[in-house]
Amino acid sequence: MDIILIAGLFGLGVGYYLKDKRCHKFRLMGFVLFGTFWVLQIPHFLEIRDAFNAIICVLALPFYGFLGYNEYLSYIWEEEKDCLKWIAGASFFAGGLYFFVDKIPILSAYIIYGVAIQTVWLVNGMGFNYGVGEINYAGNPLFYRTNFNEISVPIEGSRVAMIQSCTGLQSMLIFVGAIYCVSALSKRKWYAFFATVPVIYVLNLVRNVGIIYMMDDLGWSYDFSHNTVGKFGSFIALIVLAFVAFKLLPELLDNVIGLMDLSSREKKEDEEEEELEEMGEKEIEEKGESGDEEEDTEITKRESKKENENSELKEDKED
Repeated sequence: MDIILIAGLFGLGVGYYLKDKRCHKFRLMGFVLFGTFWVLQIPHFLEIRDAFNAIICVLALPFYGFLGYNEYLSYIWEEEKDCLKWIAGASFFAGGLYFFVDKIPILSAYIIYGVAIQTVWLVNGMGFNYGVGEINYAGNPLFYRTNFNEISVPIEGSRVAMIQSCTGLQSMLIFVGAIYCVSALSKRKWYAFFATVPVIYVLNLVRNVGIIYMMDDLGWSYDFSHNTVGKFGSFIALIVLAFVAFKLLPELLDNVIGLMDLSSREKKEDEEEEELEEMGEKEIEEKGESGDEEEDTEITKRESKKENENSELKEDKED
């Protein structure tokens, strides 16, 4: 499975940086393999009863397969779609950084540990008395993950244990990748970064505090507290922050709309022909209208001339 992931990210990264026609081949390979990797994660998310992420993984293959198909069209039509390059780069950077952390247990563990300390500090500020336990590597060596067991840090005095998904790392890196790969001024990209990524980190700590409170003080189940309330709250927050990023970085929204428009994509030559036909029809209509006006003018002149002649004849008869 790691081979599929590495090969997919390699294809996306090389395809993002290449400037010639070969970029489409690499991106096509990357999209298909990356989508396949996520589909293979479905059993893991079902095992931990995470229905939300399981559904996202189900949708991954058709989504990335559709992007791969459009890369194939770009290759045979010799076109470049900015939105395809953007999503390839964003997937490469976000996925590459996330799985780099995930595959190195000692790095993942200390990020989790840091989040656990900050979460406990916040929740204890509400009058509780929790502590941070020792890191559980779940049978993994320090420098490479060998199983799917979650590396965790228990919260002492609570039913909750922090794992990597509790760090907000995935959401933050999605925004990092999306913002970094947009073609825009660096100044505005930094504005979008600071308006979203640090906010995600703080909101994630608040979410962790809320889950501990719901499970320990209110007695709610993990499934409802984490997988329902926590996931729904995070989703709404990310939607709001996405609109903030769109406001600060309109090019980001342009790329999203570009992806949505791929379903009605046509060959560039066909589009140009349609535009020329529309222009031709418009010119004919304008000429027709102009011709009608000229004809009306000519008729008016003839009638006016005839009236003048009749008037002159009448004057001659009177004389």
